[in-house]
Amino acid sequence: MLSHNKLISQKPVFKTKFFEVTEDKIELPNGEIHTHQNIYRAATSTVFPVTDSYEIYLIKQYRYLYGKYIYEAVSGYIEEGETPLSNAKKELEEEAGIIANSWKKLSKIYLAGSVIKGETHIFLAQNLRMVNPKRESDEQIEVQKMSLDQALNLILREDVVTASTIIGLLLLDKMRREGKI
Repeated sequence: MLSHNKLISQKPVFKTKFFEVTEDKIELPNGEIHTHQNIYRAATSTVFPVTDSYEIYLIKQYRYLYGKYIYEAVSGYIEEGETPLSNAKKELEEEAGIIANSWKKLSKIYLAGSVIKGETHIFLAQNLRMVNPKRESDEQIEVQKMSLDQALNLILREDVVTASTIIGLLLLDKMRREGKI
């Protein structure tokens, strides 16, 4: 039978709006004390808008952290007072200029099993209407509509590299094959 570790202390090391780094001392089931440095990242929502003809919208933007343009699903950090769904709706309109009348939560995923603790809520958005986006000044975004198969091929070309986008596209592909979208 597995036993869990006991948190003895947690000391903040660095904190920003989007994440916090801590030094955690934990006691293992055998009594040993270990120190871990952990990152607690703010939760996010990720949205996959799908048209009536089963095309999806992804955004393309330059990510200086990786030094290249990548395709992603619309995503954003959940701010205080927001729910994952209200955040998803806000981000879809702001980044892509899309309003959806039908929403379905597909999954909640964790970013990793250790070191980084964070979660992403993945949504399907349907019955779409286009509006003017309300992007922030640092968001240079190109919205692109494509078939799900085209989007899946972007994964193989390493043009889609973010975990939440890959997972969401694979979930949509499974749902399509099962006739659920």
